[in-house]
Amino acid sequence: MDPTTGTPAGTAGSWRSSVPEASATDLENLLGTGVGAAQEQLERNGGFLPFALVVENDGEVRLVAVTPADAAE
Repeated sequence: MDPTTGTPAGTAGSWRSSVPEASATDLENLLGTGVGAAQEQLERNGGFLPFALVVENDGEVRLVAVTPADAAE
C-alpha cells in the first residue's frame, strides 16, 4: 500500500487511482467473474457464445448467456 495515496503499491496513475476503492474492487470482481466464465467455456467447449454479466440492485452478479439454439436463429 502506498502510504501517501492509500492505493495498492504499483497502481499510481492507473484507473484504480481515479475511482473509489470499493468501486475498483467491484470492477475487478466483475472482470474476474467474466474471465472465469469465458475460460471455463473455452476449456469445456473450445469456444464460447456471447454472454453478459448483470449486477442486480442487491449486488448479486448474474450471467446471461446465449444458448446454441439462440445462436442458430
